[in-house]
Amino acid sequence: MSQKLYTISELAFDLGVSARAIRYCESKGLVSPKRLGPVRVFTTEERKRLRVILRMKRLGFSLNRIKTFLDQQADLNREDHLSGALSAVRKCIAKEKHNRL
Repeated sequence: MSQKLYTISELAFDLGVSARAIRYCESKGLVSPKRLGPVRVFTTEERKRLRVILRMKRLGFSLNRIKTFLDQQADLNREDHLSGALSAVRKCIAKEKHNRL
């Protein structure tokens, strides 16, 4: 399934901010859009991430604090994913052991 891609202009319009504001977030490492030639393209996940960034900014959080928060969330998501994968592997091993007996 292909994911919807947004140009910076589409995203700026959807989120009610300027393209410059999005480029600023990019320069601070808060988002990392892919490029198709000279055009930045944003995925649905990056759109969600920008919505969180904008909400937190409106609540008074600094961009550094927002980046720290988002990085921590990404680490937790990776840990959850790895933990789930490890659990699945353990179940497969247990099943194999049971089948051999």
